[in-house]
Amino acid sequence: MKYNKERSLNKKDISKGIRRVKSLIKKHIENEDYYSAFILQSTLLEDRLRVMYYLHCSIEKKPVDKVNNTTLGGLLYIIENETLLLHIHGRNEKYHIKGISFFNGLRNAVVHQVISNIHSIELKDIISLDFHLTKIESIIRELKKEYNQ
Repeated sequence: MKYNKERSLNKKDISKGIRRVKSLIKKHIENEDYYSAFILQSTLLEDRLRVMYYLHCSIEKKPVDKVNNTTLGGLLYIIENETLLLHIHGRNEKYHIKGISFFNGLRNAVVHQVISNIHSIELKDIISLDFHLTKIESIIRELKKEYNQ
């Protein structure tokens, strides 16, 4: 197994990695392996939230230490209470925070009880999680434009 703890900063590597993960998610859905698709998708969502927060901090010239030193629940709390990122970008912040928090709890539950929960994830869960992921990715695109100005 090749595992690299370091995160690549190379844009091509990151884009390639995201495309690979999305391709894997698609394959798992086609094979009706919703559990694997869900785990990959929720991990991708967590990564995208960290990128969103990192970009926000970079634009606002704030320290970015919290990005890597917090859980997903902690990151959601910061996004909701300190940045209002989802609200600023014209999104229904409470709806998305509540939805992402729900899926974070669900992910933790199914991962820690994998034997009895392997079939608990359904296609509708993947579709709902993808809805939140799509919104976060659109905010990242907006923040990148602002960051690159």
